[in-house]
Order: sequence, then C-alpha cells, then structure tokens
Amino acid sequence: MRRLAALMAVAILAGGMLPANAVPVPVIASDNVELLSTIPLAGAISTAFDPTRPYMYVNTTEGITVFDISDPALPVPAGNLVLPHFENEGMAIGQRADGTTFVLIGIDLFGVNPGGPGQVTVDGSSVYVVDVTDPGAPTVRSWLNVTSSTHTIQCMNPECTVAWTSGVYGGGKMHAVDITDLSAPREIGQLSNINGSSYGVHQWTMVGEDTVVGTGGRGTGVYDVSNPLAPVPLNTTDQNGSRAPYNDFIQHNGDLKNADRLLALDLDDQLALANADDFSIDNGNVLLVTEEDYDSPDCQGTVGIDAPEGGFSTWAVPYLDAGQHLADNPELKGDAGTVYPLDTWNTELYDTGIATPAGALCSAHYFTTHEAGFVAQGWYGQGTRILDVRDPSDITQVGYFIAADTSETWHAYWVPERDEDGAVTGHDTNIVYTNDAVRGIDVLQVELPETAPEDTPGVIAPILGAWLDPAAAPRLSPARFGCRLPSTVPAAPTTDTGVGVSLLGTTQ
Repeated sequence: MRRLAALMAVAILAGGMLPANAVPVPVIASDNVELLSTIPLAGAISTAFDPTRPYMYVNTTEGITVFDISDPALPVPAGNLVLPHFENEGMAIGQRADGTTFVLIGIDLFGVNPGGPGQVTVDGSSVYVVDVTDPGAPTVRSWLNVTSSTHTIQCMNPECTVAWTSGVYGGGKMHAVDITDLSAPREIGQLSNINGSSYGVHQWTMVGEDTVVGTGGRGTGVYDVSNPLAPVPLNTTDQNGSRAPYNDFIQHNGDLKNADRLLALDLDDQLALANADDFSIDNGNVLLVTEEDYDSPDCQGTVGIDAPEGGFSTWAVPYLDAGQHLADNPELKGDAGTVYPLDTWNTELYDTGIATPAGALCSAHYFTTHEAGFVAQGWYGQGTRILDVRDPSDITQVGYFIAADTSETWHAYWVPERDEDGAVTGHDTNIVYTNDAVRGIDVLQVELPETAPEDTPGVIAPILGAWLDPAAAPRLSPARFGCRLPSTVPAAPTTDTGVGVSLLGTTQ
C-alpha cells in the first residue's frame, strides 16, 4: 500500500495520472535485474544525490522534483519547482558548510522561470541556481547569462564555489563561474590548456578532490583543478580519442574511479604499474568513456564512417603527471597523450543483415560506476546495461533492462549507500535509478555476479510497428528531445514484423 500511495503521489506531482486504458509495457530483462517500480515523471533527464541527506533532485523538462530516498527502493516525492527548460543533462550539486544545498541548471536552448521576473531564455547560454536547502520548497536563488555554452555545467569543488561551462556549440570556449555568493553568480574568466575542439568539452566529471575528467570532440583529458581558474592537464587520450570507433562524433562522459590512488603514487610507481600491464578500477588507472553517436537512423554509426553507433570503452592510463605529459605532448593536444584504449563494447549484433529499425536511437549515453567494478549505462532506446569492467581488457555485459518500445534512457545511477544520519558513505548499493525521457524513473535492483560470466546471450525481440515509423510514434523521435536526425530516413524494412533483431549484442 505504501508503494501504491507513493506512486500515486508521484503521478499527481508530475502533472497527471496514467491513462485508465494503459496497457502493460513488454519488458526485456536479464534474470539478475528486477524492476521494483516505475515513477512516471515526464521528461526525466538527470539526477543529483544530496551528500548529507537522503534526498535526490531530478531534473526534467518541466522543472526540478525532489525525492526522499530514505528507502532507496522506494523514492517518495518531497517537493517540486516548476521551471520549464532544456536541457541540463549533467546535473550539478553544491553544499556549503552551513548546510545550504543547491543545484545548477544549465540552459542552452530554452528556459522559463515562472516565479521570477519573467526571464525567458531562448537559444542562449545561462545558468539558474536553485536552492534546495528546504527539500519541500526548492526556489530559484539567481540566474546568470554566460559567454559559453551551458549544455552542461559542473562544480569544481564540493562546495561549488566555482563551476565550469562546457563550451559545447560555442566554438570550444569554456568559462569559469564564481558562485561564492549564491544570489549573485558571476563569470570570472575563460579557461585555457583544455583538451578542446570546436565542440568543446561536453561533460566535466569530478573524480578526486582536485581532479576532473573532461570528455569532448577531441578525446578525453584528466586535469588538476587545485586552482580552478588554471587547470593543469595530467594526461589525455592518444590519437584514438578523436577517431572511430572510439570517437566519430563526441566522447560524451567519462569516469576515472579511484584516481586519487594513482595520484598518491610517484611517477616511477605509476609507470611500474603500466609496465606490468596492471590496469584496474582499484588501481585508479582505468578510464571509462561513453562515445555518443546517434546520427544514423539504421544504428550503424555516423554516415560515411565504418563504425557502430556510440558505445562504451575502457582506456589504460599509464600515468597522471603534468611534467611527463608536457614532455610527451608539448603542444598539449587533446588527442596526443598516452592514454590508450583497452576494449570497446556496443549493443549492435553485426553481420546479421538486419539493421536496428529507425527511431530506436541506439547510442550509449550517461553511466555511473559501482565500486565493485560494474557500470550501469543508460543506452537511449536500448535501455539500461550492466557491464563488468573488472577486467578492463574484456568488457562483459552481465545485466540489462529494456522496456520494449518505450525506453529512452538517458542516465543510469548506482544509488549511494548512506549511514544512519543519511550521509553518503562512499559505497554503492545494488539499486539503480534510471532517468528515462519517456518512462520517468525506473527503480532496478541488480544482483551482481561474484565472477565474470560468459557474455550474456543476445535476446531476440520482435520488431515493433512503432519503431518502423517515428512519425507515427513521436514520443520515440529523438528530435523531440533535441537530438539531430538526418534529413532523409530510409524506407521501413519490408520484413514481417515477426522477424527479430538483437538488442543486446556481444563484445567487440
């Protein structure tokens, strides 16, 4: 009854109940992934977890919804802010010593603040500071127009006194924003020494106290941000960081779990691990990267390039050292470092003669990393994938969840473990929250394997009529959520709808 009451409350908070004639959605899931509940929150895009209290803040196209996650298996709505905008796909959170908590809303296409002075942003770059100190009453504290793209904007320290823009869509320029005064944020300078390109850096990810990973059009770099106005590159991807199959559109987001462990070693000891081919999540010398690439309607990758749609890859990090990196890469090019690929994984099943139908949007998107060495990856129309990266040279799929023709999964988050006071412990639970732009939030419980099994067998799913004609099912169209599609779409397959296509694939 509590679960039913909570879901009804979410539906009301989200703006309406499910239709009375709703039919069950076919679900394709591995035996070790259980759907606990689905919260129908329209346009769910990104989430941030409170570091000291059991709350999460979910960004949607309609605003910010706060959930009490004291019971991580059952999120319960606690507050809501109406703030229509797009798209803030990388949620950022800051918290001050006095308990003041806030999230940053990056707006790169449009934004409307109904409770403010009539501020409307269209095709611009701005950031809203939303105060969530009172979870039941989130409010817009301030807003700022900035010079470069806020497609994503991220804090550069836990207090979030400084944040960086992404530079996407803005010629590769990125800027620092001072948020010391939450009521008066201000732009304080343009960044330099960044592994950029004309596409900028798509996503910044804090991976240590003073360390960030930046993924972009020219590959991925790791930076020391002890001085957030003067980032220092520690290493970047090699030439593979800017070419297929690792990047034929953009390296979208990344993670370097346990980076501080590698940085605690001197350069000789770091190189000793590399020379011994001792790369692991535990050692902090394995970079994880998603490449986003969704511009081919048959899911075979960028038109004219012999590479699959965007996938997930692992990279060896021989060292993180500013001096050595400068010696090896004196021009500090983003694709001339010494970080090299170990393995790549994609959901497509090749050489079958059957292409994934148009509209399925089969690129990888955002992921998070479980401390035990497992990735939960949102894969747009291909649902949520659980990947074993304990052996980074052999990525193995060990779980999956796909809600047939209704998935458009942008994010998958391992839910953090909390102590009795509600603060995060630094460990992860085995529960995953998804952000699905069509479904809302799926709450999944995952049984993680002790040892890596063989590749999960591909599951054959029927071709659904809605996939064959995006115009007949606009909720599936990437254009609805700002993704680009080519101007022409191939004719629908002539095969009978009983013919199957693999959604689950094998390791490359």
